[in-house]
Amino acid sequence: MAQAQTGGDPDTPRFEARAYAALFELRVTRANGSIVTGLEADDFAVYEEGRRRPIAAFEERNRVPVCLALLVDSGNNMSRDGLSTAKQLIFDLVHRLDPQDEVLVATYAKEVHYLSELTRDRRKLTEALTNLAVGGRSGKLARLGSLFGSNAYTGYAVDETLLKMGQCRADNRFLLVFSAGFGNIGQATLDHLERAGVRFFGVGVYNRLGDAFNLGGDQKVRRRIEKRTGGIHYSSNYILEQVQDVAMALKHHYRVAYLPGDLAKDLVRRRVEFQLPDHPDWTLHWARVVQRETGAKSGF
Repeated sequence: MAQAQTGGDPDTPRFEARAYAALFELRVTRANGSIVTGLEADDFAVYEEGRRRPIAAFEERNRVPVCLALLVDSGNNMSRDGLSTAKQLIFDLVHRLDPQDEVLVATYAKEVHYLSELTRDRRKLTEALTNLAVGGRSGKLARLGSLFGSNAYTGYAVDETLLKMGQCRADNRFLLVFSAGFGNIGQATLDHLERAGVRFFGVGVYNRLGDAFNLGGDQKVRRRIEKRTGGIHYSSNYILEQVQDVAMALKHHYRVAYLPGDLAKDLVRRRVEFQLPDHPDWTLHWARVVQRETGAKSGF
């Protein structure tokens, strides 16, 4: 909405701009995890409290600068194979990103050990990976230990790393966590991620015994956090075949602004849903764009 202002030179119109739009970031994936590009505004439908709302602005963004923190669970339920896969994933992924992208690498159990600070230097990141131990437990012992829980505290590691991510130059910020347990995460973890505007991507190590004994509570919370932050979940069984898909998910998204209904109601508390009417087999991942205190603009 724009209102004309009077006064001054009568031949020079002035306007007071008032934007009433809710801004979201969306990613679209196929069943195999690959990112869908080339969509238009007409491909999307947005609903607020069950009622369809008009899209006010739409943009597809490619090769955006990113800030990425990689956390690797080194607790007692991580196998040698799991750690080895994480190491190869990180090596392949950081070399698929752009030179201006910032990356941090850390392992965690009860404490977080930063193998690198936020850096654009690929040489430093490669050197940091030499300190990512791949000893671990054997697969059998790791699965047995996971029955009694992990000693890795993902929630604490996320909180500590979010503080470091306050130094990120890029507005597009991600945490990619490689874990067999995702222990100690909950509502506080979600609140902190949403407040920081950080997307939570998970790489899960399959835990057959934990699932059989219904010990997957943390996995359920993990799924909720991924959904609420617009993140994507991957399986460690296939992740090395999907590295390019992960890189694409970090670098590509759609920005959609829609016109909300009742302007007197808090925008954050509204129930919003996005759909792709012509592609029900694709998956939408969305989250609200947070405008940071640094003054970064969240517009188009």
